[in-house]
Amino acid sequence: MESSRSSRHAFPSQRTLLSWLFGLRIFLALTGTLAALATRELSAAGWTGGDEAAVIISALALLAVLLTAHGYWQVWIRQAQPGVVFFAVQAAIDLGLVTVLVHFSNGPQSGFSALYVLLIAAYTALLPFSGGLSVVIGAAVIFSLDAFLAYPSQVGFSFWGQLAVLGTVFALMSPMVSRLREASEQQASLQTELQRVRLEADDILRNIRSGVLTVDGEGRLAFINPMADRLLEINSEAYLGMPILDVLKHRSPELWAAVVAGIRHGRKVNRAEGMVQLPGGRLFPIGLSTTTFDERASHPPSVTAIFTDISDS
Repeated sequence: MESSRSSRHAFPSQRTLLSWLFGLRIFLALTGTLAALATRELSAAGWTGGDEAAVIISALALLAVLLTAHGYWQVWIRQAQPGVVFFAVQAAIDLGLVTVLVHFSNGPQSGFSALYVLLIAAYTALLPFSGGLSVVIGAAVIFSLDAFLAYPSQVGFSFWGQLAVLGTVFALMSPMVSRLREASEQQASLQTELQRVRLEADDILRNIRSGVLTVDGEGRLAFINPMADRLLEINSEAYLGMPILDVLKHRSPELWAAVVAGIRHGRKVNRAEGMVQLPGGRLFPIGLSTTTFDERASHPPSVTAIFTDISDS
């Protein structure tokens, strides 16, 4: 529960970000292809190029789909770690696809120019600072070349404003993403360390010569180590998560009383003694101690009991 809650607040993984990017690319490729196939409607919608636009957009859309499929195969099927060349190719096809859509839909004044912002945001989150900066520079250069060469009359205040927006998005996102990525790495490191400690603690509890069991505030068996299972002859697999107090009462009234006192009154027992009587008739003394753990003040505490066979003492 705790790990799932923390993972919801963690920075998205590289694969998650790539899946979002691939989804956006496929959507753009399909949108461009549908528009390109409707060549008779292009001029009426403000697009230019006619058949030329249809051929170029369709070809680039097909290339985008093929590269997306190849990227999926590399990352999800082969489990390969994406490198510089991988991201360079991905960024190039994305910038090319957006630029073609912008070019054939009225240039800098096209609504598709806003897609540069999405690409910069995506690659800023995916790549380190230098990689994100390269994508920003690439987007600015290719957008500017298309505007100056194909639509020089549209190069004005609006055009320079769009370039400024691209730089501003990167300048705002880069330090924020860097801090989020660092915090996520620290959280992952902490979770790994906690898991290691838990495994060590579990190993210790399973190998010590004392019986250890934990009963939650509702009287259910939350944990039992192998020694406690052997001493009390409890089927741990059957009772784990199930009510256990009645079983404890029959096996060892003193152990049961100590656990109940902890649940009802938060009382801890230090160095008490009791008796255990097994179903087969064997009777032997135990030394026991209990401690309580109050996770939520509005609920009864959990009780952990540690007990040892002292018949040979």
